[in-house]
Amino acid sequence: MKGFKIVVGCMAYILLSCTGTKTDLSENKVCNINVDVKDYCNEIGETGAIYFENCRYVQLETDTNSMIGEVTKLILTKDRIYILDMFKAKSVFIFDSNGAYINKIFRFGQGAEEYLQLTDIFYNEKEETINLSDIRGKIMSFDKDGHMVKKQIKFPLRIFNMEQDKNGNYILNSKNTSSPSFPESINVFSPAQEKIYSAFPIQPEWESKVVKSNSDFSYFAGDIFYTPQLTTDVYKLGLDSVSQVYHYNFGEHTFPDEYKTPEYFLPSNKKDLMNYVKQLDNFCETKKYLFALFVLKGQKYMNIYDKIKESSKTHHLSGNPIDFGGFGEIISFTENSIVTIQDPNYYLGRFDDKELLAERGPEIQKLKDKFTRPLKEDDNPILCIYKIKD
Repeated sequence: MKGFKIVVGCMAYILLSCTGTKTDLSENKVCNINVDVKDYCNEIGETGAIYFENCRYVQLETDTNSMIGEVTKLILTKDRIYILDMFKAKSVFIFDSNGAYINKIFRFGQGAEEYLQLTDIFYNEKEETINLSDIRGKIMSFDKDGHMVKKQIKFPLRIFNMEQDKNGNYILNSKNTSSPSFPESINVFSPAQEKIYSAFPIQPEWESKVVKSNSDFSYFAGDIFYTPQLTTDVYKLGLDSVSQVYHYNFGEHTFPDEYKTPEYFLPSNKKDLMNYVKQLDNFCETKKYLFALFVLKGQKYMNIYDKIKESSKTHHLSGNPIDFGGFGEIISFTENSIVTIQDPNYYLGRFDDKELLAERGPEIQKLKDKFTRPLKEDDNPILCIYKIKD
């Protein structure tokens, strides 16, 4: 999955807001998590069953209306699946929890109820609305089945990522278009738009020099977390404050501060930076665990921190902890599950491999029985929903 290029930065100070209100960086206790990179050879398929109860496979209905070009973002609710295809279909696809196609939101254009370029989607649980953000600063709200809601909001900002916290405040990764000199930043608006503050200003020289493939924001129990680029820190965003809550320590693999300069990225510097963890590619908090994705030496890993036992384990993202096969590419987290995607051809290749069938026949048949209908080469991606143990 190709993520869109959002502008990145690394800072630990706070600017004055657009309204002149100073942002407070709260001095909360930070939980330091030591990541033992010596155990990263453990595959999630070997020991991951201690974290997950089961894996449910969802075959997304595939026809001319529901054909997904590229999964940019996925949101899983209690009875709906929302998939943003930002670049190819320029649409939001809506399926029920079993993968049956419901609707597609496609309003590309420059009209009053149209978007020019989608940048993100977020779900409002209280209103049961799916919300689309346009790079020009427009937010369009639809009911859970994709029918237009008259409510629209226009911000004086370019929007790259967006979320909404438990109090209804809008958290924006944005740029103030009315002032070209104003740097990229995280902005917070109250529902009445009477208050705005900026946090983590992003230096202009970093623009497009570092790319994240996943969202900077994560959501848990009504709180919004932010992971700045070129750091392994996690911050909690509130209406009046920003507080660092977690720091991941990678020991000798921690990215040195002296390398956090543009010349090490564009053009490529001769120095080998593969031996360092530059940033967290994604972060999620659940009731029992913290999940942090990172890349080391070109390989993808996931650190799982048990909040109750205060223990940290790192796993290579290969192997399936529940069934025979691979883990899939992580596309979304919820408060009780991890969602990955697999190309249908991955399973077709294993179901038809005679040598593999002779060796692992019963396991392959068990996996095959979990699919509700025959697979086809041109089907939409398969969703693998791993339920996290309580």
